[in-house]
Amino acid sequence: MDVTAQTTLTSGLGAQRSGPIAAILDVVAANGRIVAAVAVARGGDQAALIALMTGFVEPELRVLANPSDPAGHTFPGQGMGSDHASLGIFQQQPWWPATAARMEPAASTNIFLDHPLAIPNWQAAPP
Repeated sequence: MDVTAQTTLTSGLGAQRSGPIAAILDVVAANGRIVAAVAVARGGDQAALIALMTGFVEPELRVLANPSDPAGHTFPGQGMGSDHASLGIFQQQPWWPATAARMEPAASTNIFLDHPLAIPNWQAAPP
C-alpha cells in the first residue's frame, strides 16, 4: 500500500469515506475503511496503521476463505487463501474465535486488536 492510500484510509477515518481510491480495488478500499474505523475507535490512528498494515500484508485486505476450513465457504468472501486453515482479512487460524467472526471485517479487526492493544505501552513500539 503506498503512502497516499495509507493516509487516505487512516486520516480521520479516511478523508474519503466512500468510493474508489486510486490504485486500490474497491473491495480493498471498503475493507480498509472498516478496519480503520474499528481500529481508530479502539486505539486511535496508531492502531489503525497497525491493523491496516497487517491486513494488507496478509491477504491484501481481502476476506479470504480457505479449503482447509470448509466452514469459511458458508460466509461471503473475496477470494481463496491456502495458508493452513487461515480465514479472513487477518488470516486468523481456527483457534481464534468462531468462523463467522473471522470472515467478517469488523469482528475480525476487533479480534486482531485484542492482542496488540493488551501489550503495555503498545503505542510506543514501531508498527
